[in-house]
Amino acid sequence: MLTDFDEEIKDKVKEGLEMSDIQLKDLKAFPLDKDFFKREPMALFLLAVGKDMERYREKVFDYLGGLGEAGERQWQFIMEELWRFEAKGMDPETAHKRKKLYPQTLVEGRKYFLHGHSEKEEDRASAAA
Repeated sequence: MLTDFDEEIKDKVKEGLEMSDIQLKDLKAFPLDKDFFKREPMALFLLAVGKDMERYREKVFDYLGGLGEAGERQWQFIMEELWRFEAKGMDPETAHKRKKLYPQTLVEGRKYFLHGHSEKEEDRASAAA
């Protein structure tokens, strides 16, 4: 069941992008508060439009990278949660096949979710030029 917030967002997207209800059937809006990503860290890695999420994702990678092996385990947990969320409604065979597409390490994740770059790498490159 959609909340009033979901309905409001859906109506704005529908009107702004001229999309049908069928095209937006899986749209889910997440109201953000300061603790949202602490409760739902995998939400940072859902499909995002534009590059606004990259700076937050980069902070997660930096933080988890500083934790060593514990950070790698936390990353694997986040990817498992993301896979479970995205696999809802899929037949089990397809969901299992898709699971191997998710980045398993922080290095793989950084490359995938930051599109092969980060602000730090860009800063270093421009300083070297």
